[in-house]
Amino acid sequence: MNVRTLFTREALMAGWFRRRVIVLLAAVLLVGIGVAGGVLKMSAERTTNGAVSIADGARFVFVPSGGAPQVAVIDGKSERVVARIDLAGIPDRAVVSDAADVIAASVSGRDALEIVPLSAPASRIQVKLPITPEFLVLSPDGYLLAVADGKRGAIAIVSLQQRKFLFTLSGLGDPRNITFSLDGSQLYVTDGKSLELAVVDIVQQTILERVALEREPSMASGVSALTRTADGRFGFVSLGGSNHVAVIDLRTLTLVKSLAVGSAPLRAYGTADGRLMLVPNDVDRSISVIDTTTLQVAATLPGAKDVIGINTGWFESHAFVLSRSERRVTVLDLMKFVKLGEVELPAFPAGGVVDSAGQKLYVALTDSDQAAVIDTRTMKLAALIDGAGRRPWGALMTRSNNYCH
Repeated sequence: MNVRTLFTREALMAGWFRRRVIVLLAAVLLVGIGVAGGVLKMSAERTTNGAVSIADGARFVFVPSGGAPQVAVIDGKSERVVARIDLAGIPDRAVVSDAADVIAASVSGRDALEIVPLSAPASRIQVKLPITPEFLVLSPDGYLLAVADGKRGAIAIVSLQQRKFLFTLSGLGDPRNITFSLDGSQLYVTDGKSLELAVVDIVQQTILERVALEREPSMASGVSALTRTADGRFGFVSLGGSNHVAVIDLRTLTLVKSLAVGSAPLRAYGTADGRLMLVPNDVDRSISVIDTTTLQVAATLPGAKDVIGINTGWFESHAFVLSRSERRVTVLDLMKFVKLGEVELPAFPAGGVVDSAGQKLYVALTDSDQAAVIDTRTMKLAALIDGAGRRPWGALMTRSNNYCH
């Protein structure tokens, strides 16, 4: 073996060794990158203080508590409570806005709103108001909040984007039945005493028009808030005392129809595709289905007593009628107009919300401190989520299939 051969072998061995070291280092580096990626992924789901990030509007469900100063946050992927938002008091009303990245809540008896940024829940602020917030309505774009005070007959407008109070509107009688127009520039306020619809211009801060809800006004009571169609063309107001639904053309601000429905109708619920209005009739325990194209009652279906809400899902083919006193959900077929069945619940239901895909309905269960998850396709109870707050009274999502009134 000559020196040249020995050098070559040593060089080859050295080269092999270097390559092995490089491969090993590369492997370690890749593992490190993978671990770092995992850490980054985990960090992306957590805020700077270590709490779970709750800013993903399509993923998280917010459940306000009626017995504790907090809102429970449910992860729609794991179906578990993953965080709790602390408030200054027990929330009696709440809304969530994806556009403004906040949850806003009112506390009974306080002339203020609690606003919590979803991306930084620890940095909550209070917005002082000249009125007591008894009712909250979010604008369609999610930037404005209308706050009603029935005793003072006033409405306050709050900018959630700027986190501040803007102005008040007074002289509205009982303004708790309020609805934003489709573009958010106006408010529709129904008055059960005068049986009128007041149209408020937010920019001009004045009442533009008053529309009679009945052609022959009576002493009927039980007027609901207005529910507008998805295109903003028509508004529907239930008149509980006369068992009718008033249909208002929101472009011309005129009463165009008065539809006879069941006994003691409650507020209408629209489908997300804009096809139908569903009116629960409390005494009849029925649902009047109104076709929004023909403006006629297309069907009357079995309903329930003490309806607290109607949610739609599974490509708007199913309606879920929540009954508090009966502790069940009645399921209706919105294509064939028949009753499909019932979902029994282990406790009294409060408000519900359907996820953005229309596949899961979340329902707060008040007396068991749980939330129920109903599969909208199979129409079955899919899960019960424990620890959803003390006496939870609702379920909210920033992005959902629920039609915004």
